[in-house]
Amino acid sequence: MESQAALVEQIAELVENSVITGISDIRDESDRSGMRVVLEVKRGSPANLVTNQLLKHTALQSRFSCNMVALVDGLPQTLNLKQFLSHFLNFRCIVVERRAKFELEKANKRLHLVDGYLTAMSNVDQVVKTIRAAVDAATASESLQTQFGLSKEQAEGVLGLTLRRLTSLESNKLTEEQTTLKAR
Repeated sequence: MESQAALVEQIAELVENSVITGISDIRDESDRSGMRVVLEVKRGSPANLVTNQLLKHTALQSRFSCNMVALVDGLPQTLNLKQFLSHFLNFRCIVVERRAKFELEKANKRLHLVDGYLTAMSNVDQVVKTIRAAVDAATASESLQTQFGLSKEQAEGVLGLTLRRLTSLESNKLTEEQTTLKAR
């Protein structure tokens, strides 16, 4: 739709050219509280006629075509507006639920790893001794799982850590990450 001032000018022009009959005065009473355009109808002129002329000759009412075909249970169907909006809202709810479940699963996996890192950091000397005493990575992983109660993913994560990440600063960061993940 056009701007309000342009619409008022268009109506005034149509009244001057006698395209719209029955309007005696046009006032724009818009203020901060909202838009308001007042059209005074001449005595004896039917208001319905003036309304129909306004809708016909101005941009107060506009039409557009829309393809309302959607997939419903895998089949294309032509829907009315209410059905279309209903199916769209159901679809959006499913998408939001799936996204939330995915993010929750991702956060839980990360929390599981962080818990393993914190367990390893609290027993850093024993973890290093266990890893050094192991013959290969698989043996080290099994030893970490049995001695410290870590899962396979946690043990692999601990084995992937560098010694640089075993500092107290990293421990503080992991503790903060753990609290945020639990809150999430």
